[in-house]
Amino acid sequence: MSLGKSLYRTATRAAEPFLGIWLRQRAKAGKEQANRLNERFARAGVDITPARLVWMHGASIGETRILLEVARELCARDPSLHVLMTSQTVTSAELIERFLDTHPDLKAVTRHQFAPADTPAIAERFMDQWQPCLCVFAEGEIWPNLIGEASNRSIPLALINARMTQKSLKGWARWPGFSRDVFSHFDLLLAADRQTAEGLSRLSGKSVASPGNLKSA
Repeated sequence: MSLGKSLYRTATRAAEPFLGIWLRQRAKAGKEQANRLNERFARAGVDITPARLVWMHGASIGETRILLEVARELCARDPSLHVLMTSQTVTSAELIERFLDTHPDLKAVTRHQFAPADTPAIAERFMDQWQPCLCVFAEGEIWPNLIGEASNRSIPLALINARMTQKSLKGWARWPGFSRDVFSHFDLLLAADRQTAEGLSRLSGKSVASPGNLKSA
């Protein structure tokens, strides 16, 4: 394990006992839904997890919109799939609800949860709970504990429409061992632009394609 990964896991593990306080403060500010805070701890209260579940994760509205289109295409090609959408913001949750209301076939096989906090214990609980057969991240949503937990279970990982600024790429490059450990877990890396493709190729040690910006498309 790289030094960076060890430090990250230690820091996120130490922060977990304080997450409840922080999330309740965010709920008071209208940035969280108070009745759904358990989802941040991967305590969904769901009794049955469907087979062939694809987990798709994005931060906010832009990433979520892309993932909804990808989910619709995947389910059209393979009707046996189910989808778990996770997002970070209240506005993205509202977008998902509106989108699914206008796409009843996708709504029938899709669930939304707020994204779990990226601590080692919560990442493990989340994977135990949902047991996805595929994990898809969008743009810049990089959560090392969740990514590592999925990889440890041999669950395929994809990062689509990846976009990173030069500053972000330089930041990752300062921790080459950690960066290689995180990005090499992805079985598929698709960048939105050439700068990101070249940067991710250096960080991951893999060839990264740049088919274009899905958000623009």
